[in-house]
Amino acid sequence: MAEITPRKKVTKNIIYACRCCNVDTNTHEIRFNLFGQKSLNEGLVDAIKQLSGIAVSGDDELSHYICRTCARNIPILNKKVTEFKKKCAETAKAQREQFCSIREKRGRKDDLAETEKSPLPQQARKRTFVEKRVAHTSLEERFSRIAPKPGPLSLPAPLPTFTTIYDLLGEDQVPHANAQPKQHHSTLPQQLPLAEGLAIISESGLLGIKDKGTVTLSSSQKQKLLDEIIKGSPTYLAKAVVAVAPVKNCVFELFLKSINEQCQKLCVRSKGNPSVLRVTRKDHKSINTFQWIDILKEMKERAPNVLDVLATIAVPKVKENGSQLPPLCMAMGILMNTRFKELSLVQKLTSVTLGVGGATEKTFQRLKKLGICQTRPSYRNLIDDLGGNLKQDIRDLLKTEGRPRIVFDNFDFKILANIILPNHRNSDMHWIAHFLTFDRIPSDHLDDTKPLVSDMKLFENKEYLLDDEELNKMRADFSILVLRVLVQFFPCLKDVKDEVIQHIPHRFAEEMSKKSVVVGLPIVPYNQNKQSDVCKYLEYVQDFCTDIFKPEEESHSESHQEDPLVKLHNKERTLKGISVPLGGDLLGRERVSGAKRARLGCDHRIERFEYIVENVAQWHTKQSFLGYVWEQLFRADAVSGREQGTLYNLRQQFRLTNVYTKVKKNYKSAEHLMLSATKAYLCEAFMTWAGLDKLDGTPTKISVPSSDSSDEEKKSFLTATIGEFVDLYVLTEFDVEKRQREEVEKRKKELGKETTSLRQLKNGKYI
Repeated sequence: MAEITPRKKVTKNIIYACRCCNVDTNTHEIRFNLFGQKSLNEGLVDAIKQLSGIAVSGDDELSHYICRTCARNIPILNKKVTEFKKKCAETAKAQREQFCSIREKRGRKDDLAETEKSPLPQQARKRTFVEKRVAHTSLEERFSRIAPKPGPLSLPAPLPTFTTIYDLLGEDQVPHANAQPKQHHSTLPQQLPLAEGLAIISESGLLGIKDKGTVTLSSSQKQKLLDEIIKGSPTYLAKAVVAVAPVKNCVFELFLKSINEQCQKLCVRSKGNPSVLRVTRKDHKSINTFQWIDILKEMKERAPNVLDVLATIAVPKVKENGSQLPPLCMAMGILMNTRFKELSLVQKLTSVTLGVGGATEKTFQRLKKLGICQTRPSYRNLIDDLGGNLKQDIRDLLKTEGRPRIVFDNFDFKILANIILPNHRNSDMHWIAHFLTFDRIPSDHLDDTKPLVSDMKLFENKEYLLDDEELNKMRADFSILVLRVLVQFFPCLKDVKDEVIQHIPHRFAEEMSKKSVVVGLPIVPYNQNKQSDVCKYLEYVQDFCTDIFKPEEESHSESHQEDPLVKLHNKERTLKGISVPLGGDLLGRERVSGAKRARLGCDHRIERFEYIVENVAQWHTKQSFLGYVWEQLFRADAVSGREQGTLYNLRQQFRLTNVYTKVKKNYKSAEHLMLSATKAYLCEAFMTWAGLDKLDGTPTKISVPSSDSSDEEKKSFLTATIGEFVDLYVLTEFDVEKRQREEVEKRKKELGKETTSLRQLKNGKYI
């Protein structure tokens, strides 16, 4: 009997850990028997099988217990999975109805019940292109298009390209149309789903009106319209027409058709009259003469209805400053470019503005999608076209502006390497940037062969000093500069504000009032630190000058197979009698002189760079002057920081951390501090001198002209009163100058007494 009794397998190693999370439940956790009656009633075993995909049985040798945490989480997870599957099924059903519906033609009945009751056999519904593609493409083929995850030693794989999102998702994986969009950190507003946006657009404008059928007016509607026609009032007739919805829709359709026709006439290439918004690549030069009024005039003449709509939206009330004109024309340009891509004048202008302002390529890409600008390569092509005929433009300027001069300076930048290798490291580049300009004050009448004073012995030292006329002119100029500051801060001087001269007159005022002509030249990869590169740069400048001074008939007949010696003679013949000034800083000027000294032994003048005259450009004059003053007045020490009124004390009080001991380190900040301190000094001195207790007070020690004063009184106040203030607080005398002035006055008095004595004595007698 014992032989046939089945034996039960019993193990001594009873596992009390949780079957799901492996937490020891024998110590402090509350455990449940996974195969107990309560667990079976709650369906924990089936839920674990469904969620994990692992078979769970009581005959295996694994744990039969589950912890309290897992017992709580498993029903919650099972419920969420069930709801998620149900939601996915509803989403798939809703999107199939949305994307796969058949548009019925006009005249068919819309009642689906009548269609189902029809005895005729129904044809199978045609599947859309997306459904066919998804149905014919297996899951393995769809996921095989995904690029594999790159390994640690592989290069980045290219991103996969798909026609639509349904190439990846199956029919059961299409997201619901009403699902909430995924939140992301973006500054742009969340866009509507594509299908919903297209549906709204398709129901708007002419597209929406075309799908609406026509109806017949009722007798009452006809009678109402006839009554208004008989009355003969256009206003009431229009209101009656608008009150009838079918007539209103037809009138509105005619208005939209007129807008469509006007816009369509602007979208032409060669036939008809192209729009001003259409600028081809060969016409890029005309962008320089663009004005917003050109677009507005075209809208008024060729698209008046469009102008009326845009003006109604954007201009409820006209502003006198004209600030509403650019946005209105900008909107027109963006809308027409959306309709016809060749109408891209506004986008090209915006691209130039962004490119000159230093916008990144990512900025171009984002604004291109909004229709505001073009891509960065298109901007480069536009700039190339604008500067492509540079030499001919300079030839035209030579006829009107006179002799040119070139100014150059070093252009330093770095190219950083992300991964530094022996043959791929950070690069420190030193190139040359230069531009061409013209002197507004001509100097052709001056003699280049000899100086104004041929013999220095004949030039007296006193000629270096200012005479009385020049001193009076300097005093008047300082009075104007000081009064500009005072009228800015003191309301009591508002009546003399109109007498302040904005441009100090001088003998070259007319010439200096003209706008300077500056032509940017291409940056060249020559290093000033190398004398060989400086020689190459001077050769480049001479060749460029030869091209712009060469007659037009010779510029087109140049042969590349010409003898080098003949080329040299032709260049010298072209540049004969021409000297092009080449301006740079002190170091750059010395480098050019060194390159010319290195070529002194050459045979031809053009090889010795004799047609280039180096000089010093005075663009560092203000910085140098401020640097000299800074050395005397700015002391970055503890004593100067505690002493009130010093520059360093003001720097510490206002926490101007970008002001340094060296002016070159940050010139703008040092200039701002110096100007602020000078204006504060002038205001404080004027308050003390004029008897003011506050800025908006009334002076007690001087009389200020009122609005009823004459121009002569105001000018007298400027020359006498303000001149006295300038003499006392601005043009102060140093001790050396004071002693020198006293000695001169004393000598004049003694000389005057001797002259008087000689005049009184005549023939040994006093007269």
